[in-house]
Parts: sequence; structure tokens; C-alpha cells
Amino acid sequence: MDDEFLFDSIIGFLRSPMWQIPIQHCFEKNCIVFTMESDGEEFRKLHREYKQLVEDLLVSYLQDLGIKPEEVVTACRTAKTGPNANVFKAILESLWAADDYDLFRQLMVRKNVELELQSLAFIQQVFGIVISGDEELLARVLESSKLDDEDEHVDRSDKDMAEAIMHENRGLMTELLQEKKEQDRAVEKEVQKVMAVPDQKVAAQEKRAGARAAAREEEEDDDDDDDVVTSGASSRGWLEVAREEASQLNAEKRVGSASATKLSKEEIARRAAFLKQQREALMAKKQATREQQLKVMASERPRSARVAKAAVTEDKSGDDARPTDEKAMQLRRALASRLREEVVQHKKH
Repeated sequence: MDDEFLFDSIIGFLRSPMWQIPIQHCFEKNCIVFTMESDGEEFRKLHREYKQLVEDLLVSYLQDLGIKPEEVVTACRTAKTGPNANVFKAILESLWAADDYDLFRQLMVRKNVELELQSLAFIQQVFGIVISGDEELLARVLESSKLDDEDEHVDRSDKDMAEAIMHENRGLMTELLQEKKEQDRAVEKEVQKVMAVPDQKVAAQEKRAGARAAAREEEEDDDDDDDVVTSGASSRGWLEVAREEASQLNAEKRVGSASATKLSKEEIARRAAFLKQQREALMAKKQATREQQLKVMASERPRSARVAKAAVTEDKSGDDARPTDEKAMQLRRALASRLREEVVQHKKH
């Protein structure tokens, strides 16, 4: 396989559902716990897990093709320009986020706002609610999320509650859309930081990041097996509790921001529970659809589909025993560097 074809094949994979589904699922499942102040070991662990997912997906795809990582590294250096820079830029975000915690965190915060918008659109469409002036906003959100109203996860018995929330919080979708624009700008700012770093500094940063990752893995290897198992279980327990608490607080914030002066605490809590329930229904719908998509694609790319399915179903079996592969890390960084180069060159012309 020549370098041009190989590079194009990898870009095609990075634009495909086999890549997009597990990556988007990772962001959607975890974004609720992130704010722009989020830092600390538990958040960094989520970042390391994301980095491992990125590498696992890339390596599994190459295994399906029978290609070695070093062949792709070479192709990244020698292949000519592929798709347009906008395509490269979109892919670059997900790849570079594996090495850049600030970008990773910013993408998480933006994804949370996107899900809030989708949840409101979901409520309006499922319950058949039309609010004058929101039609254009609704159409834009529905188009981006590809929602439909035929879904077994939805309880339509709460239409009165849905109408009360949507009509009394008429500006909520507009408010969220403005938040989304602000988050888009914030992500763009983080990406521009990547674009502005000279190539030599990028290489030095990558080398330091690799050394830090290796040091962390060595420390983890020194732990007793029982400690590792306990730590993994404790971390997953923290995440479940954090998701639940953040989801509740997020819903209360959305209801209270527009209605706190008119509603009792009990009513705010009831409506917040409803919003939380609808977001969970939306997530269940997305997961069911994604699992079905991966099932259909499994015969074409069995190893890739297996890794993607494990990510979507959150199957953690074997995670603690799986080491980071140096070749996989080099592959990921070679791709990210090449995409960065393409975007930078495009901006110069």
C-alpha cells in the first residue's frame, strides 16, 4: 500500500462512524462532570483513558488492514496534501486533545452545552411542542443531532410538565445557543494555541509528555495488584457519583435560571428531575443507535468494531492490564502533527 493511499485511508477512518461513535460517546458520557475549573487526578485519569481510547482505535484499525504503525508514521511524513484543511481541523481537535488537557477539558465543556441544546430539542419534538420564534433554532439543533420522535425510551405521559418548562423558559434555547457559540470560540482559541507553537517546541512538548506518561505507568506498575483493582473500582465509583450529582445540579441550574422567582423549591426540583430524565432518555437513544451501527459494521472491521463497542458499552475489563504502546503513541502524534501542518500551511496561503 503506497503512502498516499495509506494516508487517505487513515483520514477516511478518522471521519468514519467507527472512529466518531466511540469518541463522541466518551465526551457525551463524561462531559457533565467538567467545568473550566476541573482539574485533579480523577479528571486527569479520564484524560488518560481518552488517550488510551484514541490509541486503541488507531491500532485496531491498522490491525484490520494488516498495517504496522511505523508504516503510517512514514506515510504522514511523505504523503501529499489530502482533504481540505477544514476536514483536517475537525479531526485534529479529537487527536490533539489526547495530548492537551486544556483542549480536552474545553471540548468536554462545549459538549455539555451541545447536549443541553439537544435535550431541549428532544423534548419539543417528542412532546409536539411548538414555541413561536424557536422554530429556526429547533431545526438547527435537530439537523445537527439527527433526532427523531419515535423512541421506546421516552415516556410521553409528562406532556404538561414539558409544556410548562418550555413555555415558561422560552429564552433557554437561545441562551444555550449563545453559550454554544462562546464555547466554539473557546475551542478555537485552544486550537489556535496549538497552531501557533513552532514545530521544534511541539516536538519538545511531545517528548516531555511521553516521559511523564512513562513515569506514571512505571509508578502504577509498582503498585500491588489489589491496590490497582481497588483504585480502579474507586475511580469508577467516583465517576458515577459525580455524573449523578452534576446532572442534578445542571438541571436545577437550567430551571432555576429562568423560574426561581416564580416557582417553589419543590417545583424547581420536580422540573429539574424531568429535565435530567429527558437527557438520560436522549443518551439511551443515542447509545442504542450507536450499538446497532457498530453491530452492522463489525464484519467489515472486526478489531476496530470490538474496541469501539467496548468504549460505547463502557466495558472496562482488561483496562488495568493493558500497557501504553510506544508505537501507538508515535502513530497518534505523527497523525496529529501532520494534520496540524496541513492546517498551518492552509492558513499561510
